[in-house]
Amino acid sequence: MSNLVKFFINRPMLINIIVLAVIGLGIKSVIEVRKEGFPEISMNKVIIQTIYPGSSAGDVELNVTVPIEDELEEVEGIKEVLSFSEEGVSRIEVQADDNASPEEFRKLYNDIESALASLSDLPEDIEGKPSISEFTSSDIPVMECNRAP
Repeated sequence: MSNLVKFFINRPMLINIIVLAVIGLGIKSVIEVRKEGFPEISMNKVIIQTIYPGSSAGDVELNVTVPIEDELEEVEGIKEVLSFSEEGVSRIEVQADDNASPEEFRKLYNDIESALASLSDLPEDIEGKPSISEFTSSDIPVMECNRAP
């Protein structure tokens, strides 16, 4: 141990360089570190939205929502499925198990994508394919102001 101390005592320039390097790397890391007040958190929820223009809510339910729900019955790892059929739009929310790991959720997301890709009995009038997206905390406003009229 005393040899190590003597080594550094005899080389003050080396000590100065090491100290400056540590300070410089510290400043660099403080500048580059990602800082968020509200980090993005996965809610383990997938949103499937399908646009079926010019159709009533009943037609959307019968021709779009029900076939997608039937296809989702084959997918494992789903806790709950909520569907909303409105005039021209079908929206389905798929909730994964609460304790699903990120890897398990990613597998569920991919399984849902595969199930949607295999759908063949959707109407030809829908706009594109059903869109699928992950619901995260960034989709929720941090602060919302409601003013009285």
